[in-house]
Amino acid sequence: NFQNNNINKPSETTLTSFNIRREIKMSRQDNLIKILMAGESTARKTDLLVQYTAETNSSYMTPIGVDFKLKDITISQTPYKLQIWDMAGQERFPAITKTYYKDARAILLVYSTADENSFNNLRNWYGQIQENTSGNIPIVVVGMLDNKKQKIVDTYRAKAFAEEIGAVGFYECSIEANQHINEPFEIAAKAAVGEPIPPMKTPPRVFLDFTGQLYAFFEKNKPTPPKKERFNLGNLLKSKVQAQFQEEDLRKRQIKLIDEVANAV
Repeated sequence: NFQNNNINKPSETTLTSFNIRREIKMSRQDNLIKILMAGESTARKTDLLVQYTAETNSSYMTPIGVDFKLKDITISQTPYKLQIWDMAGQERFPAITKTYYKDARAILLVYSTADENSFNNLRNWYGQIQENTSGNIPIVVVGMLDNKKQKIVDTYRAKAFAEEIGAVGFYECSIEANQHINEPFEIAAKAAVGEPIPPMKTPPRVFLDFTGQLYAFFEKNKPTPPKKERFNLGNLLKSKVQAQFQEEDLRKRQIKLIDEVANAV
């Protein structure tokens, strides 16, 4: 079934099982690069994909939660077509997981910098990648910034994780600021076809202890709870609000300082 509600909007096709097999077969073409976007549903993967493919007119959606789009790019004067799969929701269908990993040539591991769980769960996604691929597939780690939410996952920790798993790239992207929207896909595609990739700028391991000391410092200097006094609801609420603001301020200073260290190396 083909649906086109507006000539200026991306066309959408609901895939039958035949169409799914046909699209997977397409990914075996030499000039077609299948890229998977893996991560939690809170990681804003779809926002990144929509922004990157905004100028294209091909959008496909399966009834089981996997959306993919096509985009033409050129690498070293050779044309390629990217087939980018958004894995949002696929974890609800473990029986078909291996099918979607089949013939993938690169993967974007995406998390939200405002969601600690989405970052921690990257290890689970990485384990799934290892189970369903040859294990040496190029991976780019992507942190999605959110201007409306406080940054919780600092740059250093994310870079260290990317280095640990041997990722070919690490980027923090912002939809609102249009920051690093193209780079993750371009690096993934280049790595997929064997193009030389500049070494990822990762912090030296010597900073690991320093970062740990920073965390210890901020934990030690958290505001202490007020001493128990004669119950007064107004004073109690006031002291709790003050303590919350002080803790948030310390956390912001912590993130800013660690980011400055990570970006300086």
